[in-house]
Amino acid sequence: MSYYDYGQDDMYRIGYFAFRWSYINKDSDVKVEKRDNETCYTVSYDVIKKLADKYFGLDVKKENLKGFESRDQYGGFFENGNYYIPAADGEMFASIAVATSVGDMGNDIYRVEFAVFDMDADAYWDNDEVTPKQFYGYTFEEAAASRDLMQTDNGYAIVKKDGNSYKLRHYELYR
Repeated sequence: MSYYDYGQDDMYRIGYFAFRWSYINKDSDVKVEKRDNETCYTVSYDVIKKLADKYFGLDVKKENLKGFESRDQYGGFFENGNYYIPAADGEMFASIAVATSVGDMGNDIYRVEFAVFDMDADAYWDNDEVTPKQFYGYTFEEAAASRDLMQTDNGYAIVKKDGNSYKLRHYELYR
């Protein structure tokens, strides 16, 4: 995402986030189905609902997704509350964000500055799947010093503490 603002929630963005998060972090939640002679990845309504609540603090209702059944900018669409996106071979999700600073804005609200790094394509494809996962634990200094990562963007996020977790309220890349 290059931009997100709580209260102006685009369900396509939430569906796509649920797909990408699941594809990277819990691929057992991503299924492959045929839709109109097209192979699609899909994440269920239950996965979307869980991730929307966990990361955005949104209570997604299945009936509210009926208005999002045309295709989004990625070719994705909702059907019966599930999100579908055309499957493509060779997809690479090789970007990571690393926090560079956190500022306390009061009332359990924090501003997190971050840098975005892209993995070298060879390092991404020619690995044992351990290498990309180790990048997720890097500090900014480790990411900046890595020969397999290149800084491509900066941005900030506003998050609100909610019990033991944080909910995204705003996200923006400096472009």
